Amino acid sequence: MHWLTWRQIWDFLKSWQGVAVAALAGLGTVYYGPRKMLETYDWYLDRFFDSKVREFLESNVTPEYLTVHGPRRWGVAKSIPDISAATRMSEKRVTACIERLKKKKLVTRQGDDWSIVV
Repeated sequence: MHWLTWRQIWDFLKSWQGVAVAALAGLGTVYYGPRKMLETYDWYLDRFFDSKVREFLESNVTPEYLTVHGPRRWGVAKSIPDISAATRMSEKRVTACIERLKKKKLVTRQGDDWSIVV
């Protein structure tokens, strides 16, 4: 297998073909880079913060009750300070997590409290 030396790579980049390849690579980076970066940021937020709040709210779901319309479960509403104490996160961070979960339609507001959508 033949590997290029740094000098050969530099000579290629100085030619018009090298400039074209570098320009295409730059355009691809500008086009695809920010989206991937934001998706990764959202994944980290969900993985390390939002999941704790979601799991706490999911743990506060009533047992299944038999109603006239069939079996039903309800999410027990919890306040921001309760969620903050249970997850050991600040109220400001919990509020931000709740807002992101609200945008994903995973939580619903009940007065001043929040519950998971079942």
